[in-house]
Amino acid sequence: DINFIQQINYAVEVGILFLLMILLPLYNHGYYYIFALAPFSFLFLSAVRSRNWGSLWFVLLGYVLISPPVPFGWIDQAGWFPVDFQYVLTAYNLPLFGAFLLLLFSTVLMMRQKGEMTPE
Repeated sequence: DINFIQQINYAVEVGILFLLMILLPLYNHGYYYIFALAPFSFLFLSAVRSRNWGSLWFVLLGYVLISPPVPFGWIDQAGWFPVDFQYVLTAYNLPLFGAFLLLLFSTVLMMRQKGEMTPE
């Protein structure tokens, strides 16, 4: 469906702009990652509609790296890390890696869809 591809392509372009707003400033704060919700939503809907489960897993991995969906206290109680999980999150800058994953996937999806829209 070319109309859906074109709509998702516009949405993914907006998502790339939102992600660049997070990634380009030198000192960004944790609450800036709220702007990643738009590209995450576009990529999630695109992966579910196309039934591309590998892409869905990739998008969910980026989301979990940006903000784990469980309280940090639960992760600390599980004992997976010798220090608090907040320290691990900050020291390794996991949200930045999640945002880069979403940016990479958004760019690949945009280029792939532009290739599908060009006439042969």
